[in-house]
Amino acid sequence: MDHRKNITSLTVAVIAAVPAAFLLPQSGWAEVEEIVVTTRRREENLQEVPIAVTSIDAQKIERAGIRNMFDIAQLDPSVSMDVAFAPSDTKIAIRGLSNTRGRSNAAFLIDGIDVTTENLGLPGSGMLANMRLLGDVERIEIVKGPQSALFGRSAFAGALSYTTKNPTDEFEAKLGVDLAEHQRQQVNGSVSGPINDTLGYRLDGVWWTSDGYYSNSIPGGGNVGGGKGAGISGTLLWEPDDAVSVKARVSYSDDEYDPRPQIRVPATVLALYPQSGIDAGLADTGFWLFRKECGEDENGNPIWCEPIDELDMTGTRAVGLKNHGRYCPDNPALDDRDNTSSPGFCNVTNIGSAKDPRTGETYKVTHSEDWRTGEDYPGNTQDVLRATVIADWDQSYGTFSSYTGLTDSNESDLSDLDYEAFQRPDILLSQWEANTEHETDQFSQEFRFSSNYDGALNFTAGALYWHEKRKMNDANVIIACLPIARDRSAFEQNGAQDVQVDPEAGPLVMTPGICDGNNGGLWPGGQSVGGANTDFLVWQPYMRQINNPGTLTDGSARQGPGVPWKAETNHLSFYGMVEWQMSDAWKVTVEARYVDESFKLRKPNKTSCDELGFAAASGSTDSDPSTSVPFFPLLDENNVAPANYLNLCSYEDEWDRDNVPLSDGTPNPNRWQMIEGKVKSSFVTPKITVEWTPTESSMLYFSYARAQKPGGINALVTGGSATTLSAERFDAEKMAAWEIGGKTDWEAAGYLRMNFAAFFQDYTDKQVGTQVIVNDILSPRVTNASSAEVKGVELDVLWQPDAVDGLTLTAAYTWLDPTFSKYIDDTKSLIRASHYGDCPIVYTGREGADPDDVTKNDNGGPKCRLDLSGNDLELTARNAFVAAINVVRPLGDTGLDWVVDFNTSFQDKRFENQDSYRYLDEYWLSNLRLGLSSESWDLLFYVDNVFDDDTLKTSSSAPDFGKQVTQLGFLAGLGTSNLTATLPDPRVYGLRMNYRFGAK
Repeated sequence: MDHRKNITSLTVAVIAAVPAAFLLPQSGWAEVEEIVVTTRRREENLQEVPIAVTSIDAQKIERAGIRNMFDIAQLDPSVSMDVAFAPSDTKIAIRGLSNTRGRSNAAFLIDGIDVTTENLGLPGSGMLANMRLLGDVERIEIVKGPQSALFGRSAFAGALSYTTKNPTDEFEAKLGVDLAEHQRQQVNGSVSGPINDTLGYRLDGVWWTSDGYYSNSIPGGGNVGGGKGAGISGTLLWEPDDAVSVKARVSYSDDEYDPRPQIRVPATVLALYPQSGIDAGLADTGFWLFRKECGEDENGNPIWCEPIDELDMTGTRAVGLKNHGRYCPDNPALDDRDNTSSPGFCNVTNIGSAKDPRTGETYKVTHSEDWRTGEDYPGNTQDVLRATVIADWDQSYGTFSSYTGLTDSNESDLSDLDYEAFQRPDILLSQWEANTEHETDQFSQEFRFSSNYDGALNFTAGALYWHEKRKMNDANVIIACLPIARDRSAFEQNGAQDVQVDPEAGPLVMTPGICDGNNGGLWPGGQSVGGANTDFLVWQPYMRQINNPGTLTDGSARQGPGVPWKAETNHLSFYGMVEWQMSDAWKVTVEARYVDESFKLRKPNKTSCDELGFAAASGSTDSDPSTSVPFFPLLDENNVAPANYLNLCSYEDEWDRDNVPLSDGTPNPNRWQMIEGKVKSSFVTPKITVEWTPTESSMLYFSYARAQKPGGINALVTGGSATTLSAERFDAEKMAAWEIGGKTDWEAAGYLRMNFAAFFQDYTDKQVGTQVIVNDILSPRVTNASSAEVKGVELDVLWQPDAVDGLTLTAAYTWLDPTFSKYIDDTKSLIRASHYGDCPIVYTGREGADPDDVTKNDNGGPKCRLDLSGNDLELTARNAFVAAINVVRPLGDTGLDWVVDFNTSFQDKRFENQDSYRYLDEYWLSNLRLGLSSESWDLLFYVDNVFDDDTLKTSSSAPDFGKQVTQLGFLAGLGTSNLTATLPDPRVYGLRMNYRFGAK
């Protein structure tokens, strides 16, 4: 592809759209307050910065009630925000670049200090990226386009920067109260002033609580989506003379969030499996639930017996996806599980609104109870301590600056993840629970010098050291009671009974004493209460016994709850910027950053799936419940499984497990074996900008930048099969970005500001998530797509007409063309292939196998080769629009102003992942504020979501370890066919009041 043609076309189109008056001097417009930004690490007029920037000031933050990143994203059409699978799975996209995998594409800075982090175990940017704002934020800047040279290690697609308030020269205090429906309350307070002639102080605090907008419909369930919290910050500013300034700030926040109002979106659209994939045997791959050798083949490999001819718990059976026929429980008209000759799977295409398309009623939240308490799960907690010191020393020739930052964050997540409860006690016979604890520690030190010469040349130079340690304790649990087999006659002759598990699904066949409420006293805690259909009480005592999965640190005994993850990042970089004022009209800026970074990760070699399975007790008979073998092995007093324990996540042979090396290269068969590795990255990210200022009120600029996001090691859960470190690595993501833009001030019956930008971003090796097959087991990985492109145009307009004093109209529009230009993905998922519509078969070999020894019987093949070239980038809207009307007018001679503030935003449809199959609908979201304002107080009545839009705005696909597991078997749940979404906030009425004391 000729990228020069793309750039030329964009340039011509934009220039053609700019009127000739752009080049003429403007004068005489209405007075408008200058917008000051610190985008280039110094205070500048927004209109003089050759970068696309959106600035949100303190007044707008206060009036709009901005609380987090979701609120910020509504104010800029080039920004979108998603919280998908879990609260920490935050995905922030700037100009279509979403970090669905790997490090965040957007940098997060507080007072110029990088606080960007990422997750362990999940994709996304972490909960730190969506913290509630404290009350001392003076300005929020959204910087668009790669800014690696000035914004450090994470500004691949742009940056979001918070600037906090300084102490005031005179005593001031403020008290704010926000009251809204659903017991949503917030109280803000601040006090600021001088201590003496050289030292000033500032204290800010916030307390909040909310019941949430929805409730758990399961009997005994409470509210979801709410929470409570508090935060405080303190700032000291020391200015002993005109040359020295030292600002020290400490903040602490402690927030508790109830479980989010997550629901399952029904899968009602049937997609048939491609016949080519069925003929190739793609659907025959499965988990071995029971194993029995029936001899060896000619190569000495074991032959597994099939079909099951006796129920001795040692038989074998493969759970293949094609064996269930047409599976569509959410659409009974299409649910035909006997149709194995033409199988398929129902999935979701249009994610839709908060109303269930089958009933027209709002979805009901159906969260399971916490098995420890019998009540709702507590949800998430987050406490964050931050300390910063910023020092400036001004000299006649320039300014020396120091930025020191420290962050200590602790987070926890204890919540339901399958959202499929039917009653209490839960009768679904399965549960997927998130149970994690996170610790994040950051330290950074930056030194910088910015010259201030009178001549044509000036420069900035600096160095940054940034260090982060992250720990996660992973005690996530997947627990389920599966159908032992599908052969009804085999069970009936052994005295099996039907169990009504799910009112919608009909009976399932279970062996007596196994997950049927009739355990005969085998379980710790004795006979279950209530008999059949109370199976939650069957496995709950077992859960209490083992508490959480443990880690085998010495090869024999479990040590503590949870599996430890650790990650460490060390970053050292040097950067510089040279500005050459060639003439009054022309300026050239060259900047670059050299990065030397290492990333170290230690994680489990496979998930807790390895610890689930059966205990094959000798001599047991299925007709006698007292001797039946429970679904899970009973642990001894040392929490060790019995010797006859069989893994659910098993292997074709023992080579795969025994020879996976530890970090020192030695093999170890330990089930909870850890792998550890290190990735080093060294690169340079340059940028050049040319500015032309033909008049005092107009400026054109062109920039070219190279950006890079380091490669790394897959920080997602590995899956049920052991892996090697080399298989978990992924390459750096690189981008070349061209941009042409302009900033203009006009006289047009008042003051008119028009800014625009057109850009082309060329990816190579885009980091994406996929699944690979290892030993017939799906395993999540981060891989590199070959290439992708984003073309786009941004337009930002502000008008203050002379005819209506106090009226300000703003509008912003972003158009994007985000596509994978070349992306080939090989998969063993027939569900993904059914979305694609075809299944070109390839044989690529098992991971780690000899590439010259690939056969049709190899575990790595067959696979479907999906050509995703031309698909849209994930979670990216092609069109987005934001507009606002603001009126501030005197109320007669009362000394009061009346205020009207209305804003609306539009976001086009977005595809949930790179397959461009499931999509979120387009939507409009509008907010209104009406009130009175004086020098000392404000009173605002507001309506959020004026038109009560109920479009589902964020979603996530994940394995279904609930209904599909109990109905079809374990492998079916890994078809990523369980789509969950967060119910949107409804229309909310509220009142916001502020009272100011002291100097005006």
